Amino acid sequence: MDKDYFNSLKNSVQDSERPVNNVTNPTDQTLLTVKVDINCKVYCDGDFLDLLEANKAKHFTIETGPHLITIESEKYEDLVEDREIDAKGRNNLVVIKDMKQKEQEYLQKEEEKDYDNDLNTALETQVSKNKEYEGVSKMILKTKIEFITHNEIVCLLLTAIDGSTYLSAEYDKDFYNSIPENKRHGSCHEDKMADVLLNGGEIYIYDNDSEGEIYGIRKATVTTNKYGEKRTQYTITLADLIDGLEKCINSTYKVQNDSKYLKQCFDEFVDEDSCSFDIEMADALMQVIVFNELAYG
Repeated sequence: MDKDYFNSLKNSVQDSERPVNNVTNPTDQTLLTVKVDINCKVYCDGDFLDLLEANKAKHFTIETGPHLITIESEKYEDLVEDREIDAKGRNNLVVIKDMKQKEQEYLQKEEEKDYDNDLNTALETQVSKNKEYEGVSKMILKTKIEFITHNEIVCLLLTAIDGSTYLSAEYDKDFYNSIPENKRHGSCHEDKMADVLLNGGEIYIYDNDSEGEIYGIRKATVTTNKYGEKRTQYTITLADLIDGLEKCINSTYKVQNDSKYLKQCFDEFVDEDSCSFDIEMADALMQVIVFNELAYG
């Protein structure tokens, strides 16, 4: 055969044995070290790399150049953190220290969302069963307290005020007279105050020892009693009463050094079987409702 043919064939075989230029060079690889403060999944440019244990570093081999590193919480797939890196050198670090806090914030938001949904459902059911509370359902829905009844309000006002050495109370009589008969529940002073509150009206709590001083955040005016002594009148609505009780639960009143005791007072107040709810406990709750603090200890 033609000698040129064999020379051509030999050159073709030699060319096929030469390295191809587009094969990745080992020098184009680098290390990626990732450390995160939660259990998570690690992605590089959308490709899953591995699971990562909280606060334990793990090493990966990636190509040099720009990459998008994505951290996804193992608990909440919607909670992600992206980091853009330009991988080069011998090692590239991605360290994230605030994902645990973000998980806690995420959990809190989810719990609040679930709580609000459950609360709305429960209250809507309760209100539909008891028409007495139609006028205040929107007001109660804005609070964290699930429900408050006529009898609970009477118990609180009666225990806190009847026998108090410095508190007294009145109600808006014109408003009470406008309440339909079928929405009135009882004829004692505290029953009438509860009816006024539950139908959207106002009651007035008097601090007879104030000497004209005003505490807290409620609407207040200084008046004079029949003996010419100054006292402070606080205007209280159902929303104010619930807000004050919620402050006792959450320790969000002015001074929180008695938070444990106030939570105990609230627990005894709402416990139908409790025999421990007394004037001191009721007085403590009423002080936070009216003054936003334990002004008198």
